[in-house]
Amino acid sequence: MLQIVREKRLLLKKTAIFYFIACSISWPFFWVRDRSPEILTSATLKTLAQFLMMWGPGISALFCFVIFRKTHKRTITFQRRQLFLRGALFYITPFAIAALINRDLHFFQYAALSFIYILGEELGWRGFLQDALRPISTVKRFLIIGVLWEFWHFTTRTSIGTPFQILLRLCISYPCVILLAFILGVVTERFRSLWIPLALHAFVDFVLMDSPEHAILIIPIALGIWAGMLWLWPKYLDELSTSGIPKN
Repeated sequence: MLQIVREKRLLLKKTAIFYFIACSISWPFFWVRDRSPEILTSATLKTLAQFLMMWGPGISALFCFVIFRKTHKRTITFQRRQLFLRGALFYITPFAIAALINRDLHFFQYAALSFIYILGEELGWRGFLQDALRPISTVKRFLIIGVLWEFWHFTTRTSIGTPFQILLRLCISYPCVILLAFILGVVTERFRSLWIPLALHAFVDFVLMDSPEHAILIIPIALGIWAGMLWLWPKYLDELSTSGIPKN
C-alpha cells in the first residue's frame, strides 16, 4: 500500500513539474501571438516566438528527463538505429507524395519545418508524459494527456469571438484533441516509436490546416503506404528482440 502511495505521489509530481515548465515557456508566446501580435516586429522574432511556443513541452521533457533520471523509465523514443531510417521514411511519406503530385519541392521544406516545431510537442506529450503516466490505466492516461494538451493551447481557442462562440469552439476542440490524444497514444504505445505520433501529428496539421486542397489525393495514398509499413513494423521489432537487441 505504501509503495502505491509513493508511486501516485511521484506520478503527480512528475506531471505537475512537467506541465508547469511547459506552460511557463509556451504561454507567454501564445499570449503574444494571439493577444499582442504587434510586439513581434520582425520575421526573426516571429520565428523565435513560434519555436519557443511549440517547444515548451519539449524543453520541459528534457528538464524532466534529467530531474527524474533515477525514477523515469523511457519506453517511447526514436528507437535504435536499425529502425531510425524506417521511422524517418514513415514521417516523410505524405510530404513526398505531395511533392510528386504537385511537382513542387517546397513540401520537403514544409516537412523539415514541421519536424522541428512538432517535435517540441511530441517529445513532451508522448515522449515524456505518456511514460510518466504509465502506472495509471490506459483510458485515464490518454484522457489526462488530451485535457492537458488542449488546455496548454491557452489563448488559441479564446482570443477571438463572443463568449458563446468561444464556448462552442471549446466544446468542439476538447473532444477533438482528446480523441487525437487517444489515437496518437494507442499507436505510440503499440510501436513505441516517437516517429509515429510525430508523423501523424504533422499529417493532421498539413491536411486540415495548411493544405486541405491536397487531402483527397494524399490521404488514401499515404494511409496505404503507412498501413504496409506498420504491418511490417512488429516483425522488425521481433527480429531485433530475438537477436538480443532491446526493442527500445
